[in-house]
Amino acid sequence: MKYEIEDITNKVFLGDCRTVLKEFPDDAVQACITSPPYWNCRDYKNESQMGMEVSIEGYINELADVMDEVKRVLRPDGSLWINIGDCWTGNNIIRSDGRRGFIKSKKIINVKRDIEGLSNGNRVGVPWRVAFELQKRGWILRLEIIWAKPNPMPEPPMNRPTVAHEYVFLLAKTSKYFYNADAVKEKANEGSKYETRNKNSVWKVRSASFKGAHIATFPQELIIPMVLAGTPESLSSIVLDPFMGSGTTAIVAKRLGRSYTGVELSKEYLKIINNRLSQQELF
Repeated sequence: MKYEIEDITNKVFLGDCRTVLKEFPDDAVQACITSPPYWNCRDYKNESQMGMEVSIEGYINELADVMDEVKRVLRPDGSLWINIGDCWTGNNIIRSDGRRGFIKSKKIINVKRDIEGLSNGNRVGVPWRVAFELQKRGWILRLEIIWAKPNPMPEPPMNRPTVAHEYVFLLAKTSKYFYNADAVKEKANEGSKYETRNKNSVWKVRSASFKGAHIATFPQELIIPMVLAGTPESLSSIVLDPFMGSGTTAIVAKRLGRSYTGVELSKEYLKIINNRLSQQELF
């Protein structure tokens, strides 16, 4: 069936977003804010999962195909905010949480991933590879935002610094996209003649966990400025997350007076989402 806008508003669908999104109407949502499964990070034990593709090209193509549907579903002035994690060539640890670097994550297995032309120990550059593929498919890449983590996971290697950041990319469907700079202005530096300044591209936000499951979640503090800047304050502004996880994107959208929609592959996670929303857990 083909859904109308009212059919998807304030609802999270169970299923594979590669299938479900095809039923969403065109030009329906104002912004997509999402953190897809990272490549080579977690085995969800679901045959339809993304992230465990053998090749980096396979992962990028699968994810870009999803974003093709997101692009269709977005309003002409809509935006995409996407968080992607990175990894190295060679042996990588597959952990029990959905976000690399979560301090309480539990190791499951080691998986060796080779990339042609790269020796072991190379930083793969997954986020940028995804961003460049989206550019090729018609997205406008506006900015890379650095998510700086004050609480990074300690790491054993002594031949490089500890990773304490991830990327969030801001992409637009068209050059005339909605962006409310005033809604996310920051306090100006001491001594400035101005009281406020434009929000900069480095966002210091602590990694977060959710007590209802052994998973790392999209921090609310990271999502809040995306919603404020990327959507007008109205229930007609729908925020989409095709990889809903524990539902934090929906929680923040609701908290800030917007509507939400999304897709989640796991029945267990969908129960968590619906429980959080029914309890109106906005903080």
